[in-house]
Amino acid sequence: MSRPLTCLTLTLAALCLTPAAVWAGDPIDVKNDSVFFRAQNLPNPTDMSPAAIARRSVVRNFLEAHPNYNIEAFAMPEVSGQAMDSGPLMAIAAGVPPHCIYVNFRQSSTYVAQGFLAPLEELLARIQSDNPRVREVDDDDNWVQDPTDQKIADALQQIKARVPGPAWPVVYRSDESGPDSPKSVCAIPIQNLVMGLLYRKDLFAAAGLSPDQPPETWEQLMQFARDMTVPEKRQYGMMVYAGGRDVSWGTYAFLVSTDARAVKLDEEGNWRAAYNTRGAAEAIYFMWRMAHESFKRDGEDIPGCLKLAKPADWGELWKLGRIGMKFEYLNDEVLSGMNPQLVGIAPVPKSDPGGVSEQYLLDNGLGGSGSEVNCQMLGVFSGSTPLQQLAVMEFIWYFTGEEAQRERTRVYVESGMGKFVSPVLLERFGYDRLRKQVPEGWQKAFTQAMENGVPEPYGRNTQHIYRYMS
Repeated sequence: MSRPLTCLTLTLAALCLTPAAVWAGDPIDVKNDSVFFRAQNLPNPTDMSPAAIARRSVVRNFLEAHPNYNIEAFAMPEVSGQAMDSGPLMAIAAGVPPHCIYVNFRQSSTYVAQGFLAPLEELLARIQSDNPRVREVDDDDNWVQDPTDQKIADALQQIKARVPGPAWPVVYRSDESGPDSPKSVCAIPIQNLVMGLLYRKDLFAAAGLSPDQPPETWEQLMQFARDMTVPEKRQYGMMVYAGGRDVSWGTYAFLVSTDARAVKLDEEGNWRAAYNTRGAAEAIYFMWRMAHESFKRDGEDIPGCLKLAKPADWGELWKLGRIGMKFEYLNDEVLSGMNPQLVGIAPVPKSDPGGVSEQYLLDNGLGGSGSEVNCQMLGVFSGSTPLQQLAVMEFIWYFTGEEAQRERTRVYVESGMGKFVSPVLLERFGYDRLRKQVPEGWQKAFTQAMENGVPEPYGRNTQHIYRYMS
């Protein structure tokens, strides 16, 4: 009989229990010792999206296999609309932290610098070790013995296999106390995202463009956007997110396709702004041209082909079919909500504005394609008890493993979302018939975008980097 999902919410009586019923000197047994912890980023019970249903099924399976676990969904009042950033910090200060803590790229440096994140390769090595002494603690909750260097190295390689290449510098990093400070794994991705170009096949066809040939360069992007712009229909060929201080995030795909980056690490280990480049100027000028440069069609002047969309317009204009192309995150598991007959997917076009030489592109940091890579990640709060640390690590390792991935894929397929699932997963888990229904270009576009991936800013003081850049 399945355990009810309400076990995610701790009862009032359980709050009075001691979190770790383990005597000093006894090896911690995460399979049997009773343990309670708070977890951030658990699926909302009222969310009926396929992704939330799939995640809830994974959590349910984990709890059924670990009846000794009592997991409470972390919740914290938000401050000025910044719950994701401020909530965990307030909870830590109040002494009620999330033991399984959500980590985003921009916030990660703050957590690492403050020592909030336990080294995950060491925790995984403790769980997997045949030596029970590495899971024992003394009267002060200090570990009695550490795993061997080889065991930690093996755990590190296992974690690396679950992390996309562009995200590894974010995951495996030093505490930024100096260029020679030791590195450790601070978090593990539970979902991988990469920026790609979405385009409406129907608008392509209506403009006389081939739906099977998306733009590959800035020059083509400009021309295709102009071809699809129809002022009398309030239809724009291209849209970027321009929500005030977040406009730099909406246009970041243009910037990282040049030699520009938000920040870079210098030789002394300091993060420096790195968008004062010729390539960045070219990117901004190109976007200005798309938004404001007039062009003629049938003798009429049309004032630009790029819509700088406010948050309220972003989803609605796309849904109404008034936008030809936009940058959007691609999920490594499922492309929910995208009709493959209507929406095409392509990598971010190369930064070639046309009409210039190869040498000009080289001299000005142009000619490349860059896609922002982002991940939803989970880490272990270092202030947790040893039992909680190992228990959270066990949970994260399960959630990011093949068994959980198989379960999510099953839920997607049985929910009628099979044709939106990554063809790699469909093939891996035996859904060959559905694999043939997924457009070939989707996985190719995702793979190519990831190969050109540039991690979202993650260095020191980058929590509000887009505000500064905007």
